[in-house]
Amino acid sequence: MTNDAQRIRFLKLLPVFCTIAVFCVILGYFITPQLLISLGPMQQSLTSDIESVRKIAYFEVALLKVFFYIFAVLLIVVVISWKRVINSSFVRLINAHTLLESDRHSTFNLSFLIMICCLAVGVFYMRAGAYVFTPIQLNMINIENGIIENLSVLFLIIAFLFSVTLLSKLRGQRARFVTHGIMAFLFFFMAGEEMSWGQHLFDLADPVILNGINVQGEINFHNMFGYFAVHFFIAGIFIYGFVLSFFAHFSVFCRKFFDFFGIPIASLGLAIGFFMVSMLQSWIAGALIALPTGFRIEELRELLTAIALSVLMWESWLLLNRKKKGMESSSKI
Repeated sequence: MTNDAQRIRFLKLLPVFCTIAVFCVILGYFITPQLLISLGPMQQSLTSDIESVRKIAYFEVALLKVFFYIFAVLLIVVVISWKRVINSSFVRLINAHTLLESDRHSTFNLSFLIMICCLAVGVFYMRAGAYVFTPIQLNMINIENGIIENLSVLFLIIAFLFSVTLLSKLRGQRARFVTHGIMAFLFFFMAGEEMSWGQHLFDLADPVILNGINVQGEINFHNMFGYFAVHFFIAGIFIYGFVLSFFAHFSVFCRKFFDFFGIPIASLGLAIGFFMVSMLQSWIAGALIALPTGFRIEELRELLTAIALSVLMWESWLLLNRKKKGMESSSKI
């Protein structure tokens, strides 16, 4: 049986679950392709001249509606059977897990400062780039394989190197070793995708086989079959970088859950950075700022996302070092 404190903490979450379930049902009911087109999200893909891109975009909306309904049902099931849930062996196992404590969960930390500074530079570039740089310079910054895209690759490689370095120190911690290994692979894959696996660097011709499949005719996977992978990536970054971190900050159980499976979670300061980066959408920024002609906000968002991911791995590296120092200090005592 769980103790009274754990039971009370879980009961406090039930109204939150109910609220989220109702919100999901509302979203599932009202979200339609027409609404998204009028508001701006997915407008480019939903109104694309390419029929296959439009069909995939409409399929994404249908899939999103189904996801919201299923998630709402799962939350309602948890609320109804809360006694069985909190007394389950899995919940007891998570509650018994010893959390790897760290001060990295503070809000206004160095990660927050880094992201605020990077976002400030990005917003300044959006607002004043056309006045600071010549059209030729702006083209060099924004084009495929330009300065922004190359910087994105650089920070993804930094995140990859951080995760590989952590792997050598996590051999005795199976869960963290596996998750950081997966993330190392993802960072390497993302860097390769960002540079189209050297297509522009080595001036490779567009493969004929990708005509009609890849919307940009490039050697990568994320532009195949419309923009499904791109939308999935944006949603994934928002959920992983902000939503999960938000719950982990305010819920001990969630923090223990992620720690049990070795999932690196951003500090709240970095989570706020992830949230602001996720809001860098053309339909949002375009309504607030007069974007320079030819400016591609997608490239800037990808760069800031790569920076945030490298900071996340840096936080994991700091967390591991603090744990080792704490163990050494306790052994001396």
